[in-house]
Amino acid sequence: MPFLSISERLMEHQATQIRTVLRAATPLKPLVLDPVAVSAVPSRLKFAHSLLNDFHFDVIRGNASEIAALVEADNTSHGIDAGKVPNQVQIAETCARRYHSIVVLTGETDIITDGQVVYENPFSAEMLTMNVGSGDMLSSIIAAFLGITTNTWDACIVATVLVSAAGVLANRYSVGLGSWQVQFFDQLSIMDTKALLEFFDESEEDYLD
Repeated sequence: MPFLSISERLMEHQATQIRTVLRAATPLKPLVLDPVAVSAVPSRLKFAHSLLNDFHFDVIRGNASEIAALVEADNTSHGIDAGKVPNQVQIAETCARRYHSIVVLTGETDIITDGQVVYENPFSAEMLTMNVGSGDMLSSIIAAFLGITTNTWDACIVATVLVSAAGVLANRYSVGLGSWQVQFFDQLSIMDTKALLEFFDESEEDYLD
């Protein structure tokens, strides 16, 4: 019981901090919501819904099970199993329309939508779906891109493709998840406009036929 009490107080403190930051940022800064584990932890889902009711988020980035939970879609998959969620495009569109946000649903095929237009990322690397934290990193990169552009749609697409490109390139120089993680960070650190365009040219036959 004492542990539960301390845990609840800590969660309340964290919630207060998050709300304080959001109030200070709104409406001057774009907001990105990453609803981590809301499909598995009811208290997280309740908190995410309260934030979505009280604040407008320009972007919501989550895996299929997390986005499904936000719109009460039928779903029994969690975490790495999120790729098994059916009707992912429809779920992403529903979420985007409900919260008036651009939704970036990541998985085996990344889906980006504003509720009307849908972009499906043609590039994929299996390791990205296995490496815990890849989605969190993408959320941060999207937020960084939103700091230098007012075009939220383009920021989401470029950030998502950039992370995928780094994952695909890392595959070429790795033999397993451990070496892939090192190569993934290396590829992200050296990725620039020239490298991304070269990746497009090299990958066109494999992915864009």
